[in-house]
Amino acid sequence: MSERCCSSSSLVRHSIYFRFLSPKKPCISHAPGRPPVTGVIFGSHPERARSSGGAKDLSLHRVSSASLQDPREAALGTFARPLTVQSLVMRRSLAPETKSLIEALHKHLSFWQNSTSHKVTTLALISDTSDPAAIPDIVSLLLNPNRRVAQAAANAVSALAGTLNPADLPWLDQQMRQRSPYRWSYPSAWADMKPEHVGFLRLFGESSVSALGMASFHFSGYVREESLRKLSESEDGTELPFLLLRLNDWVKPVRETAHRLIRERLRPDYAPFLVINILLVNRLRLLRRDDQQNLLGAVEHLLASQECRAALETGLGSLDRQVRRACYDIALRGAGTAGYALILHALSDPDPAVRLDAAGRISCVAESELKERLAATAMRDRFAPVRHRGLEVLSNQFPDKALPLA
Repeated sequence: MSERCCSSSSLVRHSIYFRFLSPKKPCISHAPGRPPVTGVIFGSHPERARSSGGAKDLSLHRVSSASLQDPREAALGTFARPLTVQSLVMRRSLAPETKSLIEALHKHLSFWQNSTSHKVTTLALISDTSDPAAIPDIVSLLLNPNRRVAQAAANAVSALAGTLNPADLPWLDQQMRQRSPYRWSYPSAWADMKPEHVGFLRLFGESSVSALGMASFHFSGYVREESLRKLSESEDGTELPFLLLRLNDWVKPVRETAHRLIRERLRPDYAPFLVINILLVNRLRLLRRDDQQNLLGAVEHLLASQECRAALETGLGSLDRQVRRACYDIALRGAGTAGYALILHALSDPDPAVRLDAAGRISCVAESELKERLAATAMRDRFAPVRHRGLEVLSNQFPDKALPLA
């Protein structure tokens, strides 16, 4: 965000002697400063054996939210939340109905009951629940020797994973990696999975990417690395969120493989997919295992380019305000002195964080007349900090148009 156009003392001085015409609307006061809360970040840790995994291999560092806070937090108060890895990980528990179906899926049947039909039917019912918390309990059937059961499991995994936004995948990653060989309550081929088994997951047609994505969450580093190689054979964007997540893998060779594959995809035709996964891209700012700033900068430079303008504009109209914030941030920083139309559009966004960011960039506009129009628009905003930014511009750059106090 650009620096403020005038110092606090300058603003106070102008406020005493001058009055600007602005609508007499009640100011929206922001909430008092909240005490720092503790967030959890997956931090750096001495290298583990590549086959080890689960929660015991996660190095958790506690950090104050003040160090991770969005710069707009102070002005936005309750309109924004501290940005931490913990806040980007959703929390879901298994619904009772889904839990019953999973128990039925794995129960032993009598000799005369058709096990295949029972499993295929139950997997279809689990898929209909739209409960992604069921995925860790059905992935073992992806390796079932019965082709019908394995395909039904792949279809269910694909359907359930499709209910998640890209920003929800860190939660699923965490749930899957916590399933160590000692935490399965029933026999599981998944626990014994080896890299040579990963190729089998490519045989599920349209459901193959989701199946390989689940393998990229496996507790074995060898399996995760092989899964990335198989995922890289897809270049339709569906593989991208799984590659982004592995940039913070606790095993260095897996991180390096993910980094190389992401670099290969930094091209204009991948811009729409990068926008869809922009929250996972922004998550790189919070990760501590490797310095991902160069990669993050490369992604932002690509999205700010003229070739990717249409893809970025799609993100500006997203229904997810976090996606809009991220896309506006990239677009506004790349607009330079010719950003009048973009800033005007951002000042009409329903998200106060976007409007505040846009108001802070008004001074970057080259033409004085356009700059004054934008400041006047900001002065009419219903959010007090945005009006304050508009006042700063007028106070600093158009003092001759101020009216003396009566």
